[in-house]
Amino acid sequence: HVETETAPRVQTRRCRGRHVDVVTSKGNRTLGMLRRCLRISSTAAKERAYIALVRPSLEYCCSVWDPHTKKQVSQVEMVQRRAARYVCNDYRRTSSVSTMLQRLGWPTLEQRRMMTRQITLYKILNNVIFVPHSTRIVPAARCSRRTNHALKLQTIASKNNFYRLSFFPRTIQEWNELEPGVAEAGSLHQFK
Repeated sequence: HVETETAPRVQTRRCRGRHVDVVTSKGNRTLGMLRRCLRISSTAAKERAYIALVRPSLEYCCSVWDPHTKKQVSQVEMVQRRAARYVCNDYRRTSSVSTMLQRLGWPTLEQRRMMTRQITLYKILNNVIFVPHSTRIVPAARCSRRTNHALKLQTIASKNNFYRLSFFPRTIQEWNELEPGVAEAGSLHQFK
């Protein structure tokens, strides 16, 4: 059994933290390579390079290994913040990276991971992808059409954060908070 650098390692708490370290390290190395080798002034070209080469490595299988501690979330977001400085070519200490991110129109990677989890759950519920879920995904016992959507699911209780913040419990809780028009979308394109 050969383990590749991109394969998610999430069997234990320690492994999830280690995986975040590996992913951010790879993202920073790729960003460093872009800074050294792609010496151009075009913001659009730099942005395309980041979106094509760095961001995919930060988001690969993120539905599985999505970090939940502030430290890990911040560690992943820092790669994108460094990329924003690179794309805008602004390394001054007085410059606001948040402003650069707004100007570039980049959502946070945390928001993108949440969207990816929701899309994955939508695909599971609509049999677009097969994931055994009969014991995990159960329709809610009571559902009010006035305050909820028809596809509300029963939340999964857990005593420890490691399971409570894993894919199914975390995503089902967020799923139940979706607007009815979104959750009941007829196609994946409408859902997105």
